[in-house]
Amino acid sequence: MINLIIKDFPIRKRLALDILVSCLVGNLLFIEAPAFIYILVPSVLVYGHILNSCTYNDRYNGDVMFNSLPVTRKEVVLSKYAGSFVILILSVGATLIFTYLFRALNVSGAAVSSFIHLNKMIHLDQINGLMNIKGTLSSCATTIIIMIAIYFPIYFRFEFKDVKNVFVLVLYLLWVIPFFLIKLIGAYNISRAVMYLNNMNTVILGILLAAALFILIYISINLSIKFYTSRDI
Repeated sequence: MINLIIKDFPIRKRLALDILVSCLVGNLLFIEAPAFIYILVPSVLVYGHILNSCTYNDRYNGDVMFNSLPVTRKEVVLSKYAGSFVILILSVGATLIFTYLFRALNVSGAAVSSFIHLNKMIHLDQINGLMNIKGTLSSCATTIIIMIAIYFPIYFRFEFKDVKNVFVLVLYLLWVIPFFLIKLIGAYNISRAVMYLNNMNTVILGILLAAALFILIYISINLSIKFYTSRDI
């Protein structure tokens, strides 16, 4: 199964460049709200890896190739999930490093003034001030794990060519929905919710969140295995 995980990485030959560009753009867009850089940039990078991997398999009949190898369909499914979590860790680490460097170098300019205005208009700067690094990384991991848990059962249930446009829409929504919710709910209400979570016992909150995400991924994996093993290839 390790070889199946490694197989997907050469597909992203430009992974380092993608990370660099994504971090740069993220810093330009959210220069006064770095918490959102740590949430959105890794999400986009993980999604990009998954989408490229699935596109590659569809283009070169990866399912037929897997059937000719001494691997089970369960191992194929597990390798997709495992590879996504590896990319999650790499993306978060790289985003932390590059964002620290960009902010230390004060990467900005006249072109970002409109984005700074946008940050203030939807109160990202206020919400950012309430989020500590633990809360930010937890939000990042939660967002990506939910995305993975939803994505793969759909991918293994249907033909990729039939749903790839849906996946592109999901990527777009990942960027749009957070801003829409902030504007809809209001910065004040979100600030109160963030403060409430910050005041909760972090150990209990962490355990509950980890348990919920584990159950979600467990259900997702089993659905993916069920769908893929019953698919005619």
